[in-house]
Amino acid sequence: MLYHWTIKFKCIWEEAQLKILIAVLLGLVQGVTEFLPVSSSGHLMLIQQLLGYEAPLFFDIMLHVGSLCAVCAAFWPDIRELFTHPLGRTARLLVVATLPTVVVVALIKLIAGDAPFYGRYLYLGFLCTAVSLFILEKLPAGQKGFEDIGIKDAVVMGLFQGAGTLPGVSRSGITLFGARAASLERESGARFVFLMSIPAILGALVLDLPEVIQAGSIGVGWAEMAAGFIASAVSGYLAIKWLLRIVTSGSLKGFAWYTLCLGLLLLAGRFIWSWGL
Repeated sequence: MLYHWTIKFKCIWEEAQLKILIAVLLGLVQGVTEFLPVSSSGHLMLIQQLLGYEAPLFFDIMLHVGSLCAVCAAFWPDIRELFTHPLGRTARLLVVATLPTVVVVALIKLIAGDAPFYGRYLYLGFLCTAVSLFILEKLPAGQKGFEDIGIKDAVVMGLFQGAGTLPGVSRSGITLFGARAASLERESGARFVFLMSIPAILGALVLDLPEVIQAGSIGVGWAEMAAGFIASAVSGYLAIKWLLRIVTSGSLKGFAWYTLCLGLLLLAGRFIWSWGL
């Protein structure tokens, strides 16, 4: 009898450890790819397909909350200003940038339905990311500083961010492209792009909450949720710092080649091996 319960406890313990490891892996993927120009949604879909694991919606929300915490920690002076002056210039620009994002998402859903948001054209998203990064590297650096960002610039970046909601299309990559198109200098463009992620992530969370409430269960253990959250927050913070260094003094071509190869692989898989992505 004791031996039976010992084996059962061992199986439960090993299963719990496996779930925590998967949670940490997904948290790392979310944190790193949310801010590096490679598409977090696209990578999360790929990893879950490979693992044969579908993350509960609440767990996915907590991973994004971890990313949100990473942005707040990395740009705390800007966040503090937003709280201190909720109707100030930066806050108004973020609102202006978010509105065209909402419009673009609504238009995509009206024209193509929900299929693009569930990985139906994942290969195309990665290829679009690659092309935008290659072009971004060819565009001359802008001269506008953070204080020079105007309503028109915010609208342009907001439109690009709307396209970045599609799986495979990197939100940070495509919005950095928009910042360069708006003639922003590298550091200021990256700073505003990261701040734009705050209302974008918050908006996605608000839209998902009714579904979580309707489900009546979070569908994930607290240990897994905490592990995924911490992994997402820490890796996200480090990814932001790394990308800021690359944007200001390096090249994004490595990410362009990576997403190009990944997109071509998925394209081949779709038409040769009948993959569903």
